[in-house]
Amino acid sequence: MKAKRYTIGLAVGAAVFVAADFTWAGDREVGLYQAGLPQAVADSLSDQFGRVLVDDVETDVELGVFVYDLELYQHGREFDVEALPDGRILTIETRSRMALMPEPARAALPADLLDSPAKVKRIEVLHELSGDASPQVVYHVTKDGRFWVIDRSGRLLGQDASSQAVPRSQARSADDNTADAAAVNQAAAESTEPAAASSPQVQRIADVRRGQRVVLQGEVDRILDEDEFRLRDSSGTIEVYIGWRNALPVDVGQTVIVYGRADDDTLPFRRPDVYAHSLTLADGEVIHLRRGD
Repeated sequence: MKAKRYTIGLAVGAAVFVAADFTWAGDREVGLYQAGLPQAVADSLSDQFGRVLVDDVETDVELGVFVYDLELYQHGREFDVEALPDGRILTIETRSRMALMPEPARAALPADLLDSPAKVKRIEVLHELSGDASPQVVYHVTKDGRFWVIDRSGRLLGQDASSQAVPRSQARSADDNTADAAAVNQAAAESTEPAAASSPQVQRIADVRRGQRVVLQGEVDRILDEDEFRLRDSSGTIEVYIGWRNALPVDVGQTVIVYGRADDDTLPFRRPDVYAHSLTLADGEVIHLRRGD
């Protein structure tokens, strides 16, 4: 059984942590009270979810605050949860669909999102990292490297520059074949992939920052969707999107190099995801990914 190692911090005072290693057999799901979590965290999650299984535990320091990042499963649904050592739950994130978004939120999105699949995550914000309790629900919508963060009322909280798009009230008119060709050219032009003769400057996943171009190498940890996978290296994991126009060319356990860009999400409590421009497989094959609407 392959065990994963994590560094767990115990809060001492306002901003100092005493670190201690523990080993958890993370290749199987375990109950809350078998995952090595602090009692306050396990109790809080139990109150929130009832009976739930823990599939993965990671730790991070965000804005100077020690945070647990947990992957939970309940009745076939996956929840990504961020919690503080004292048991306060920061966010609960789960997958959703456009059809389940409130109408004001859907109406505020660009028209082209209705023409093809878009990824929707529902994020319940229970506490801010500042410690303030400000419960709200926001939706993180992504498509082809663009993203929008919007609340239930339709108020836009954040988007990247390329997400400035035609309102839903206007129809999109574009030739798909032309768009496909342009997308391939754009992906090749935007790729951070170096010349074949040089070695890529690989970054650690833990060092990825919002908005930066990245080159990451790791193992495919989990297939999350038809165009999304989780990449793992020795420093942590990150979600990688390849875009709905591309067939997923990797499988669990494969080693891959990812060239792309970390999103510039304006919500401070979320880790950036990566939108891939190209992938290099273990056998050296380079796959340029198509983008575009």
